[in-house]
Amino acid sequence: MLWIDGQISEGANASFNLTDRGLLLGDGLFETLPCFNGIPFLADAHLKRMTLAGDQIGLDIDPARFNQAVTDLATADPSTPGTIRVTVTRGPGQRGLMIPSNAKPVIFATRSPWDPSLAFGTGTLAISKTRRNMTSPLSAIKSLNYLDNILAHQEARMQGADDALFLNNEGGIACTTMANLFMMKKNRFMTAAPSEGILKGVMRGLVMSMTRETGSRPIETRLAPIE
Repeated sequence: MLWIDGQISEGANASFNLTDRGLLLGDGLFETLPCFNGIPFLADAHLKRMTLAGDQIGLDIDPARFNQAVTDLATADPSTPGTIRVTVTRGPGQRGLMIPSNAKPVIFATRSPWDPSLAFGTGTLAISKTRRNMTSPLSAIKSLNYLDNILAHQEARMQGADDALFLNNEGGIACTTMANLFMMKKNRFMTAAPSEGILKGVMRGLVMSMTRETGSRPIETRLAPIE
């Protein structure tokens, strides 16, 4: 199911400007969130994260269009759980790297079936040869530049694992290709600090908020792999 220009279609095909910087340069952002009973899960948190990322790279995010896309797709089939992905690109531009002064961002969204195994399953990890770059802005945002994640995931699958574990360029544990990590060690509940080259996940924030309500608090620190 596809949402674009305020309209929903059941197919996945739509006209698209072939000079769009999201297509040619990966110049854009995305957010993915589930919906249940026609209600998007933590939509405000996803919008906030995308907006902050947009501010970081100079990409305007229209909250009204984000919310319209999410709401329209969530309510299109309220009886069935779904996964909504919202994509915002910088829009069309001239050849080259310079950001157009008159950039007009493009937003579209898709809905696909929700896979419960992604949220409630067990899995194995293989350490990727690719390191997470702690100095790169891309490590902290959901950029359309996702090739590191794609190749690391493929590398892990070829080793018989379910996903890849990224270490950062100092050897600390960062994240997997699609999730943040928490560790329990000697009664200490820990997670990698943002400075370790991680994306601050929405579910990560929820877990930290829920643990604070119990009087505890996860320690944000450097995690080291066990050799």
